Amino acid sequence: RAGLWPRAVSEWIEVTRLQPRRATAWSNLAVSLLQTGKAPEAVKALEEAVRLAPGETLYRENLAAAREAAARHPAPPTPTTGPGGTSTTGLGCCSTWA
Repeated sequence: RAGLWPRAVSEWIEVTRLQPRRATAWSNLAVSLLQTGKAPEAVKALEEAVRLAPGETLYRENLAAAREAAARHPAPPTPTTGPGGTSTTGLGCCSTWA
């Protein structure tokens, strides 16, 4: 059921947009992001969960694990623009994180 994780990411992004103060939504978004190989984005989501619920030990533990995963599998380089407006990395755009 790996194909369900990208949809879960989209759904949790929408929940966090509608309920930005809901720490569990940020945590669940992070889990979905990790399952899709987006550890750096998961770190950001868990940082928000910890900010909203600083006493929640599970969020802190998951944040530590996500940081380790991000260190092992960093995000691809951000495309930069070269002469004539061309991408110097050859990578496409865009992240699901906004």
